[in-house]
Amino acid sequence: MATISEALAIALRHFHSGQFQPASEICTKILRADPNQVDALHLLGKAAYRLGKRDLALSCLGRAIQSEQNAPELHLTLANIHLALSRTDEAIAGYRRALALDPAFVAAHNNLGNALKAQGNLDEAAAAYRRTLELQPDLAEAHNNLGNICREQRKLDEAVACYRRALELKPDFADAWNNLGNAFKDRETPAPAVDCFRRALELRPGFSVARNNLATALFSLGRYREAWSAFESRLALAPPRPIPAPRWNGEPLPGQTLLLHCEQGFGDSLQFLRYAALVPERAGPRRIILECPPKLARLLIFSVGAEFEIVPRAGESGQALPACDRHLPLLSLPHVLQIDEPLPMSRPYLRADPALRAAWRDRLAPTAGLRIGLVWQGNPAQSRDRFRSIPPEKLLPLFNIKGTLFYSVQHPAGSQPSLAAAGLIDLTEHLHDFAETAAFLAELDLIISVDTAVAHLAGAMGRPVWPLLWRQADWRWGFAADETPWYPTARLFRQPTVGDWDAVVARAADGLSRFQPADDLRREPHLG
Repeated sequence: MATISEALAIALRHFHSGQFQPASEICTKILRADPNQVDALHLLGKAAYRLGKRDLALSCLGRAIQSEQNAPELHLTLANIHLALSRTDEAIAGYRRALALDPAFVAAHNNLGNALKAQGNLDEAAAAYRRTLELQPDLAEAHNNLGNICREQRKLDEAVACYRRALELKPDFADAWNNLGNAFKDRETPAPAVDCFRRALELRPGFSVARNNLATALFSLGRYREAWSAFESRLALAPPRPIPAPRWNGEPLPGQTLLLHCEQGFGDSLQFLRYAALVPERAGPRRIILECPPKLARLLIFSVGAEFEIVPRAGESGQALPACDRHLPLLSLPHVLQIDEPLPMSRPYLRADPALRAAWRDRLAPTAGLRIGLVWQGNPAQSRDRFRSIPPEKLLPLFNIKGTLFYSVQHPAGSQPSLAAAGLIDLTEHLHDFAETAAFLAELDLIISVDTAVAHLAGAMGRPVWPLLWRQADWRWGFAADETPWYPTARLFRQPTVGDWDAVVARAADGLSRFQPADDLRREPHLG
């Protein structure tokens, strides 16, 4: 019969080879003989977590710590599990307990940095990584982690140096290659970024994050055919729900039903709807269903309901997904249709319902000045919303322009006392969906918006729109130009340096002082 030490060695070999169930079973047998065997509790806790048994994992590690409170490795493992479960405060406390027992514990310093970063405490996270590197200067992972903090803090040269050092120490470090590519992209040098992302993919062919980053860098370089192909990796990052039909690959579909379904955010759907107009001729199906979020349904029924059957998204509307022969996510259309560049707008492809416009015309009443809509914040859940959204008080210089009336198109509006005091008119209680928003925009002379769905809606309607963009704006806005091929009626205002919203608003205010709307602006727009 094997001794406890021998059994633990076998369990440990199973664990390190990814065989968590056999490791768990051996540890369980050991604990039947000795319920307080700390090493078995420790290993069973780690194996149980890998098997998805969170409660058992936490229980085992808690018992182990009760038996041996002065073991920093036990506190480290428990903290690691808390961090994996997004219990950031508990994780930080655990790492600090481990470091109180062993101040030179490299893994605890490094992982404390990870937890502090997750908490949003970037300065303390950087300090934890720097302490890690004082103790172990050749730890590539810590250089990479410090680079991530520097990039978040927009210290891009320092971030590049950190990633390069990580790669000197570990040339096959795929994550560091990907992160170096992101730093180059943030420095507005997409060509070397492409090389970095390709190297990351050579090292890890299934690295979907790197492939998606490659797509955005290729977009910035105008290499759309390559970019659309790489952009398909987004589906691995946020897998769509399963649809019991094959994917459409561009082949003719006579007599069949094709389902096109919206994905990602509202702005993505509004931007890529332009490609749907090419589908009937290419596929020739009997029926095309366009599934969308419920808040887009009325807008699309009025705008494109003659060509497509609009169905609110199943699960949100309570309506079952209709049967189909083929399906395709909306953002895959350029790839399937083999479009080499942004599809130009010869005319608006979204429009407001005249009945809703009439209601908004009555709400607004005749005015002598310019009617300007304002949007200052995107979806807070978006990972970089803190960069793209603008503090509302920064917009106050716009209110100094004579002959202007400002209306909030920010929904939900929230309380903005500085703008309200300046005269912002808030009618957003009527914005129940995008059909109402479209009708509202149709009665305005100009829309000034950060990078949100409202900017895309205004552009798709052919309304004058001024997107206010942070320095590292989304790929679809490019890097430098004040125009975009996506929306002919858009004029882009970019930060000259990261965080400089004052310069953006000053330029917009200057433009607004000279802005002259077209005579027919409040009638149906046209492009020509």
